[in-house]
Amino acid sequence: MKPNIFLLTIDSIRADRFSGPKKTAVTPNFDFIMENGLFFEQNISSCDQTGTSLASIFTGKYPMNSGVTQFNFNFEFSTFFDHLKNLGYSLYSCVSDLSIFEKITENFDRNSRFIYGGTTTYPHLDNDIGDEIVNDFLNKKMNEPWMFYSHLMDLKDPTVWAKEYDDIKFGKTVYDRNLSALDKWIGKFLEKIDLTNTLFIITTDHGEYVLPQSNDIEKSIRKVSGIGKKSQVLGSIGKKPFALSLKIAKKIKQNKIENLDESIKRNYYLSRASTELYDDLIRVPLLFIGHGIKEPKKILKQTRHIDIFPTIFELIEEKVSDSSIDGRSNVPLIKDQKMDDLPVYIETGSKSPREIGKVVGIRTSNYKYFRSRDNPKDGVNLYDLKNDPNEENNIQDEILIKKMEDMLLEIINKSESSVKNEITDDEAQKLEEELRKMGYI
Repeated sequence: MKPNIFLLTIDSIRADRFSGPKKTAVTPNFDFIMENGLFFEQNISSCDQTGTSLASIFTGKYPMNSGVTQFNFNFEFSTFFDHLKNLGYSLYSCVSDLSIFEKITENFDRNSRFIYGGTTTYPHLDNDIGDEIVNDFLNKKMNEPWMFYSHLMDLKDPTVWAKEYDDIKFGKTVYDRNLSALDKWIGKFLEKIDLTNTLFIITTDHGEYVLPQSNDIEKSIRKVSGIGKKSQVLGSIGKKPFALSLKIAKKIKQNKIENLDESIKRNYYLSRASTELYDDLIRVPLLFIGHGIKEPKKILKQTRHIDIFPTIFELIEEKVSDSSIDGRSNVPLIKDQKMDDLPVYIETGSKSPREIGKVVGIRTSNYKYFRSRDNPKDGVNLYDLKNDPNEENNIQDEILIKKMEDMLLEIINKSESSVKNEITDDEAQKLEEELRKMGYI
């Protein structure tokens, strides 16, 4: 009997908030998987936005080859799910109503769609989704072999989560506390899954810009400025003094921010659809546990989102017949076999469904390089990741820049296709609405 597959993508997990010295969340279940399964510590996403990143996972292809720009799906190639269906797998999903998921799961045996509420509230495990996955899917017999997929929004702000986690002991920031709250559901999933016959994979689409320290800065600003709730302030000091207080508070905040390290400062200034490709956004966790994992292991070598698909297939002892896949299996790393280091192609997503991202780059184990897509001389960034892991010092080494540019062009020039993005005005409007829901516009 073929093993079952449980694939979980959790929106916006940063690698440095998930493990390591910057972690303040309490995550015993994630920790269990890291300690008893495979933990790919240097896994790199292809893109800083959801649709393009997930497409690289689903197809094993670079963004320029997957047929996807942001939420505009124009698949010409087979996906991971198509291959599984051809192997006799029953496919199930619990995903949002965004078109990206409607397209990718349209041929599944069963789909459960939750309503994407936009930036006022996001679908959340504590708002019935978790219970549906546990009780309606995992607790009832799905036709074996099965593949179950869900994309979760629990780390997106604003969120709704259990009040018991609103305590500093569960993390210094709201983001960290959300991660702690999410972890309990990972435990519930593990209780229902037979790991002897199920391969459980957890990853994310991209990271997120979140403050790497506590909220003390915000609190101190309020204390110094004397600003509380607006209604209270207006009642005591009037509108004009209140407006003046806001200006003072803004200046205090600006001064405090300017004194921070560059890696912390950018979390205040940069947006999701940015012109940068820092590890805040593209270095993400990747976990495997269950079938095919003979012993726990932390993989320190750099891996790629496009490698997930081929790795899964080798772990379930199936071959991928699609020669156009850009990724490769990482099973040799699991077996302590030698593998050549490969650079990771990276790009930013776009703010418009009619466009592609404006920044492209490449990441090796030692260096990060990115620049304007249209002009190689514009917006050049180069970082020494070994000596400057926070990417604070942009080094302008012409020889090294040339070397990184050559590697980047080699990948781009070998790409077999360019993304076709011919859409109608109505389609563009719908996609823009979805981008706005997710906070990209």
